[in-house]
Amino acid sequence: MPYNPPRMRSTSPSSSSRPLTTDSVARRFIASHLGVQTTTSPERKEYDKMVRQQAQQQKLEREKQRRKEKEDQGRREEEIRDVWEKG
Repeated sequence: MPYNPPRMRSTSPSSSSRPLTTDSVARRFIASHLGVQTTTSPERKEYDKMVRQQAQQQKLEREKQRRKEKEDQGRREEEIRDVWEKG
């Protein structure tokens, strides 16, 4: 049987995959369907919070970069129009 390496989620911003987040939602979902009460350690809560903050920060940075690129492209198009209008 051939070895299949585990799949890893891409963290590159250009990929269309979901961002890296915590597994807390999946844990709660599974526990609720099993009827088990879950407890989370303070360290785990802190880690989950840190990962969520990092994901939010990356999202904001990507949005800021997209806005900047859009503004730059708008300026370039306006410069081209000015050149054509002024001849």
